[in-house]
Amino acid sequence: IAVSSLLCFTAYVDDYSMTEDLTARTCTDLTSMDGTVGAGKKMKGSLCYQVPEEWKEIQIEVDLGFSSKDEISIVIVNE
Repeated sequence: IAVSSLLCFTAYVDDYSMTEDLTARTCTDLTSMDGTVGAGKKMKGSLCYQVPEEWKEIQIEVDLGFSSKDEISIVIVNE
């Protein structure tokens, strides 16, 4: 499957839509979540976002395009 950090991931900070920050990406040596993955193989990478200092919740939805039951939602809470 082809994975694209811009096309396969939708993110919200405190219910506001946001996109991956490519400027933040240049400030790290971590690899992105972009590439091709074969059956039974893995991908390792990072997503970079800039969020307000006082954020409460980030939700990241992952859709690799197979079916709606294969979609994943990740919620990160700032406590």
